Amino acid sequence: MDKEQTIFERAVNVSPSLYDRLVAAGCEIGNHESDLYVESTETSRRIIAEFEAEGSNQSGFINQITKTRWIDLPFHFQPFWDKVSRRASRATL
Repeated sequence: MDKEQTIFERAVNVSPSLYDRLVAAGCEIGNHESDLYVESTETSRRIIAEFEAEGSNQSGFINQITKTRWIDLPFHFQPFWDKVSRRASRATL
């Protein structure tokens, strides 16, 4: 299994998801499609480090509106996968 597949599998099969953990901690969240964006804070970095102990496929960027540092986490926006799962379930009925 390649690294991208491993990241994808962790993103959609681990409970609670990274998204759920960040939301529960009150972190500022954004997304594009399945990519999760979270403001880079001490709390968000700690949660990400605990969740992704095996390594990470994250990258950083500066939010052009707030001028703060954010983290891009590919495949980790859980509501996207929940929607995909609902569509797949309806398609197989």
